[in-house]
Amino acid sequence: MFLMFIGKYQSDMAYTGHYFNGSITFYGDGTNGNIYCCSKHSRVYDKNVFINFIIKNIKYRLDKYNFIFYNQSYAYEVINKFPECKEHILNINSRELLDWLSNKTLVRVWAQNLIDVPSFCTVTGSECTFSNFKKLFPQENEFVIQDNYSSGGLGSFIIKKDQNMKANILNPCNIYLVSPLLKNSYSINIHILVGKFNQIIFSPSIQIIDPNQSPLIFRGSDYIEAQKIPKLIINNLYNCAKKIGNKLGKMNYRGICGLDFIVQNNKLYFIEINPRFQGSSFLINRTLFENNLPSLYELNEMAFSNEPIKIEKKKLENLNINYSYYKIKYSKNIAVEYFNKLCNCKDIDKYFMDGLNIQNNIQLRGYMFRFISKRNIISLNPNHQINIYQNLLSNEIIRCSIKSNMDWNNLKTALLLQGIKIDISAMIALTECGGIQEGTFDAVDIRFSNDLIVNCPLKIPFIDFSPFTLKYIEKNFYLFYLEKNISIVYVDKKDSIPNVKTHSGLLYSKMVQRNNMRIRIRHNSICLFKQNGKGCHFCHAKNEEYYNFDLDDITESFLFYLENFEFKEIMIGGASNDRIYEPTLIKDILKIIRIHTDKPIYIMSLPPQDLNDIQEYKKLGANEIAFNLEIYDEIISKEIMPGKGMISRNEYLKALQKAVEVFGNDGQVRSMLIVGLEPLESFKKGIEALCKIGVSPMISPFRPMQNTKLANYVPPNFEECKQYINTAIEITKKYNIKLGPPNIYNQNNTFNPIDI
Repeated sequence: MFLMFIGKYQSDMAYTGHYFNGSITFYGDGTNGNIYCCSKHSRVYDKNVFINFIIKNIKYRLDKYNFIFYNQSYAYEVINKFPECKEHILNINSRELLDWLSNKTLVRVWAQNLIDVPSFCTVTGSECTFSNFKKLFPQENEFVIQDNYSSGGLGSFIIKKDQNMKANILNPCNIYLVSPLLKNSYSINIHILVGKFNQIIFSPSIQIIDPNQSPLIFRGSDYIEAQKIPKLIINNLYNCAKKIGNKLGKMNYRGICGLDFIVQNNKLYFIEINPRFQGSSFLINRTLFENNLPSLYELNEMAFSNEPIKIEKKKLENLNINYSYYKIKYSKNIAVEYFNKLCNCKDIDKYFMDGLNIQNNIQLRGYMFRFISKRNIISLNPNHQINIYQNLLSNEIIRCSIKSNMDWNNLKTALLLQGIKIDISAMIALTECGGIQEGTFDAVDIRFSNDLIVNCPLKIPFIDFSPFTLKYIEKNFYLFYLEKNISIVYVDKKDSIPNVKTHSGLLYSKMVQRNNMRIRIRHNSICLFKQNGKGCHFCHAKNEEYYNFDLDDITESFLFYLENFEFKEIMIGGASNDRIYEPTLIKDILKIIRIHTDKPIYIMSLPPQDLNDIQEYKKLGANEIAFNLEIYDEIISKEIMPGKGMISRNEYLKALQKAVEVFGNDGQVRSMLIVGLEPLESFKKGIEALCKIGVSPMISPFRPMQNTKLANYVPPNFEECKQYINTAIEITKKYNIKLGPPNIYNQNNTFNPIDI
């Protein structure tokens, strides 16, 4: 007999070799014996339609085929309507056991005697109101309602204050499971293979749940980031999985199942059992295939044989699954028109269209495709939640017409996070005029007609998914959001500087660089911390060979820029120097500048050990100064900045307080905090500490840079950034302090409320 796979996606049978001879799927392309159900236009899943489609297509194949179901519950729905097929359906557990395991309430009640579960109770649909939940859990303000029988998050809803579930969503007579929302948490899924004689526990994955959706939609899995889950949690996870696996074995359950857990405050809570293959099973299959091992479907068959599983247990349990996957559904800012660009994304290892025809109109929320990546798609953030790359989220951030201050604020935030693609027309135009003046952090600065400048990343992960594109049309550059022209923009082009060298043979650009309307004068060629192996993990400054330059080199380079380029401000700063020598060098550079110009001078440096140096800076002509904390949390700062972080937060604050005494408290003294590298609570304390002493905080988004230790750390998404921004704005208003820097030309990579 031939063997046919039955499941939702044709790609679920990827990496199974020749185990199957065909498939019946909802989404598919008709190749390799596939029979697919969905129309080319709908792409919206309909379970009842699929069940009837399965019956229609197995009726005439019973003489040649047996069938394996991805979801055993579907098998029984088919058997109910077409009993003759039962003997041709392989590897299914008893209906009673499956019904019991699929009931979230019964499983939660049973599991609480074995392991930790969240607080919960049961209510009818008619009782699902916020006021009722407050009576049940008086200390809580957000709740999760779960349908007893659901999967993929489709039956899970969040309810908050002043919200009640719509009558058409919940059945008033059905029983629902309600729990307080576990904030600052993340979800783990783990596969168990249950046999008669042993259980095999595979590596866990972190589940990717769309943070902007209710119901809580499952979007994918990340096995790579799961390798960073604390060892204590992993040990507890395996112990819990082993307990449940042993119990399932005694109940005569056989084959693959999935267990879902939630981690909050380093505590593990069991959520539910999924008695079926999992959304991420095909990633395990790929790893098994690459290691010349049987697929999960073959292992599943071995488990049902009631014979010992012949593959060595350790070999399966120790498999490193170095993949993640993500599922894209159609929404307003997932344009089918640029699908071809996504196919060339270097961050995608393989994609599965499952029959998608990009020429057809797709219904809203219709399934488009899913892809595998060899990099992590999410990161565990300091708030113990997951960050997902903003370019992969489907929420619409901006309107295509920018009218209000809020529109401009949102546009800037989106550009800082999502970056920009450069169209071939724009690339040709830029090349013809010398290329891009690459700004801070592998980016390009674009300026709008209102002088708003934004530092738009070019090389962040999944940049191909960015909705923003720079195009060149009729001798002007334009910013597009998807296919909509938002605004004319001006691009900071590369300076046409010949390879002019100083008397000692060094290029001028080694000492002085221009960006927008500012030049920066460096006092050191290489960061001392990086040179000593203690560089900041987010910094992309190269550990190049040290080159020595003197004040004559600096003077020569500075005068060249002063005579040949227009700029409004001079910054002294760059690579961190020895704290003993740095103040002397800064003073010498100040003297050089003031001999030739009275342009404003901005110092960005480490806090000097002798606070009297700050007074000297002012006397020698400095106008503004910044000592950047970067991270306020003392422990995290030492972890991420092993050199710079050893300077205590207290020492920074003392230097900043002295600077306020010298320079004033009207924005002349500033300190940067990075959004995304520490919890919101410690960030808040940092903003408060700065404002209390009259320092103007600057806040900038973390941006992953290539060839750094945090290159694979996912930055916070738009909504999380807004939380940090709003927190900072609220505190600065309380102290009548403004977020810095005050000059709009220097705000290219900072979050600032825009007053236009």
